[in-house]
Amino acid sequence: MPPAQRRGASRRRLRASVLGTPADDGLPERAERPLDAVTGIVLDASPHLLVVGTARGDAGGTETRFAMTETTPVWHGGRGGPAALRPGRTVVVRPKDAGLLTDGAGAAAREGTPRGGGVSIADRIWVDIGRVAGTILACGRDAVDVDMGPHRGRTRVVIPPRALERVLVRHPRLEPGYLIDVICVRSPDGPRAVHPGTSQPGYRADDLAAPEVAAPVPGVLRGTATWFGGLDDPAMANPGAKSPGVDGA
Repeated sequence: MPPAQRRGASRRRLRASVLGTPADDGLPERAERPLDAVTGIVLDASPHLLVVGTARGDAGGTETRFAMTETTPVWHGGRGGPAALRPGRTVVVRPKDAGLLTDGAGAAAREGTPRGGGVSIADRIWVDIGRVAGTILACGRDAVDVDMGPHRGRTRVVIPPRALERVLVRHPRLEPGYLIDVICVRSPDGPRAVHPGTSQPGYRADDLAAPEVAAPVPGVLRGTATWFGGLDDPAMANPGAKSPGVDGA
């Protein structure tokens, strides 16, 4: 039986010949709708309602309200709760696909909302989350200095003892010259690592093997680029692709 990828390519070519459409539109056949998210500052929070202030260009800030329940997951360096939703903290909220709560349902969630308006339903909430990826410059007993590339500069990531074991599983070489990628939470001391973002390559960042002369060049490059936005911490604030490997992209 031919591989699934080859069978998929054959189906696309057959469809193109029958319908007269391009064989390769660049999208996977089973592509799902991208997830939505809202990033902003906590203005107010109660057990049933979260009010987030978001910036919208030159029009000034605006407020977005999200209904919550006792089971709404809140992340703040791990499993958190409504107590982590303190005014002034940065949050990323993923709304549920199931529309809005309108008049006649969820009265507690609409407290403070103008009558007749709707409230989005929060599916998950991340508080003060960030990501640091780059080349290790120096290592201390509980911190790592990281060069995140010319577009983001340098920062120091604190790695608490409880997170060090998890980080070492995916990043066994915390040595200068090797890459690091960790999910962090903001703290007064700067980014604090919680767990690894991905696995560490087994080679130094400046020791890339040259491709073979006869190696085929793929028609489509596949990979992952992640974006994280913040407001006050230079180490995790500038929006954009967070990897020195995609500088200039």
